[in-house]
Amino acid sequence: MDAKSIAFVTNPKSHRVARKGSWVSQAAAAAPDLNILEFSGDTALMPQLRKVMEDGVSTIFIEGGDGTVLAVLSACHALADQFETPPQFAILPGGSTNLAHKLFGFRAFGPRHFQKRFAGLLAGKREQVTQQRALKIDSPGLSTPQLGFVLSTGTLARAMRYVQEELHGPGHRGSFSVGQAILRFLSAPHAYLDQNGQPVVAGSQIALQGDNLAYDGPHGLSIMTSLPRLSLGLYPFWGEGSGSISLTYATWPMPHFRRGLFQALVWKQPDRLEKLGFFSHREDAVKLTPHAPIMIDGESFDFSAQDPVHVTLSDQIRFLR
Repeated sequence: MDAKSIAFVTNPKSHRVARKGSWVSQAAAAAPDLNILEFSGDTALMPQLRKVMEDGVSTIFIEGGDGTVLAVLSACHALADQFETPPQFAILPGGSTNLAHKLFGFRAFGPRHFQKRFAGLLAGKREQVTQQRALKIDSPGLSTPQLGFVLSTGTLARAMRYVQEELHGPGHRGSFSVGQAILRFLSAPHAYLDQNGQPVVAGSQIALQGDNLAYDGPHGLSIMTSLPRLSLGLYPFWGEGSGSISLTYATWPMPHFRRGLFQALVWKQPDRLEKLGFFSHREDAVKLTPHAPIMIDGESFDFSAQDPVHVTLSDQIRFLR
C-alpha cells in the first residue's frame, strides 16, 4: 500500500488522544508524506476529505472516538457520488468507549504494535478486511445524512448527555464509566436532573413506523442499532424477523423502569417485558418523529417536531482489521 493512498483523520480533543497522545505522529515518522487531517468538531472536514480523495486516497485511518467515526463516515458518504470507489477505513482507539474500534477497528495493542502493523501495510502486507453496515439517518433537519451505529431517544439520550456533562471527567471514561452510570440510574432513576433542572428519566412524544411497527404516543426511551452488540457486550434487543435494524422502545409512563431496563439488558423475556411496556422489533427501515433531542453515537442532534427522521441501512463499509 502506497503512503500516498492513505490519509489520517485525527481528533486531538478526543479523550484518549488528549490524555495519552496521538499514534499519528509515529505513523508520520515512518511515512513523512502521509496525509494528516486534524478534526475536532470546529474545523470543516468535508473539504479536507474531498481534497485527499481527489489526490487518490483510498484508505482513511480514523483516530478519535465514536463521534469522530460518525463525522468521517458521514462526510465520505456525502462525497460518494463524486468518486468511483468508496474508501476503506481503519479505526484507532482515540475516544472513551471506542465501541466501533472494539467491534471492527484496526487491531493494535499499543503505539509500538500499531507502528509495526502500519509499516507492514506500507511494505505491501495484506490485511484482513471486514464489512459492516451503518444506520443511515436522514431528515430535513440535517444538511447531509448521518452514518452512525447507535441512535437513542428519550431517557437514554438525556442520560447519555447527563453522563457526558456531569459524570465524565479526567480518568472517568470508558466502558467502566458506562457500567457505573447504568448502575447509578438503576439504583436511583429519578434522582438525576439535567442542567435545566428537568428529570433525566422523563417521557416525551414520539412516532415510530416500520413494516411491523406502529406507535405514536408518549415514550420513555428508544434505541436502535445495526451492530451485533453494544458497550459492555450488552444487547437489549429481542425482536424477531429478518430486518437488520434492531430497535427497542418503552412506552411512558414507566412505573417499573428499573425492572424493565434490567430485564431488557439481561433476561429478554418478551411476554414479561411487554407487560412492563418494553417492546422490541427488527426492521429494515424506521421512520421516527422525535419531540426531543436524539443521540447518534454520543453526539446530540435536535430536530423540530415537524421533521421526520428516516433510518435505513447504508451499503456495506469496508474496515481494515
